[in-house]
Amino acid sequence: MLSTTPDIFVCNNGGNHNATATVVDAGYRVTGRFPTVSGCEIGDWMLLVTVPVVVDGVDSGEVVSMIAPLAAADIEHTWDVAGMLGTGSHTVRFDDEFVPEHRVIRHPVDAVEGMLNLPKPEKFIGLAHRTIAALVGAAYGALDTVQTMLAKGKPLTDTIYSSAVESPLTRHWLAEADHLLDAATGHLLCSADLIDAAFTADAMTRAERTRARRHMTAAIDRSREAILLLLDLGGTSGFAASNPLQRYWRDFETGSHHAHFNKLVSIEDYTRALLRIDPAVSIVQ
Repeated sequence: MLSTTPDIFVCNNGGNHNATATVVDAGYRVTGRFPTVSGCEIGDWMLLVTVPVVVDGVDSGEVVSMIAPLAAADIEHTWDVAGMLGTGSHTVRFDDEFVPEHRVIRHPVDAVEGMLNLPKPEKFIGLAHRTIAALVGAAYGALDTVQTMLAKGKPLTDTIYSSAVESPLTRHWLAEADHLLDAATGHLLCSADLIDAAFTADAMTRAERTRARRHMTAAIDRSREAILLLLDLGGTSGFAASNPLQRYWRDFETGSHHAHFNKLVSIEDYTRALLRIDPAVSIVQ
């Protein structure tokens, strides 16, 4: 449908946009701005998620998702952030772009359940899990960087030590950071087991979802604790623009504050499920 080769890049916006799709002959015309679309500058196609349908200028109550070529869009360079700059998550704007019927999926809307035929919650959790794995990987990158700095004889200024690694507390903090990242990995593996089991069973209970999400946010917590120790070990030189340690820190902090990893929501949902309190706070995961 999209290309004669599998080597194409498709990106998407998670549904936070102001776009509308107007019904026309043989398809729709979509207009609107889609913020934070990662990879939009190198993408071939874009998935436009949950776009309200307009008929004769009036919201019909219908919702569709569609796919459109990025070559037909304008990219507004709005991704000006402290970290994760490499994702290029700029704003994509479509102006009256025609999308044929064969590139459209309709979402029936139920008065109680909301939009139907969307991916199951475990699908969204699986996507979030992959991203958190990358963030834990950034923390491991910070660990590798500091170990290299220490191996090269990084000094502990104004002390009796000729190099920082001679200090017992330096060695202790390094070991503690390594242990915290082991714990983060354990949390990731535990949540992965829950998600894998859900895919096998083609179902995931609310308790299983909240438990998996809590392990994921715990992985972020342990990684953040490790990075803070490593920043202290790296010292001021770790914040030099040429030092990858500060990049790992900036990327981790920016990426870990994504809305899907909100610890406040994760903990509240976890406690509500544990005590069987309805409803769940999160409406996506």
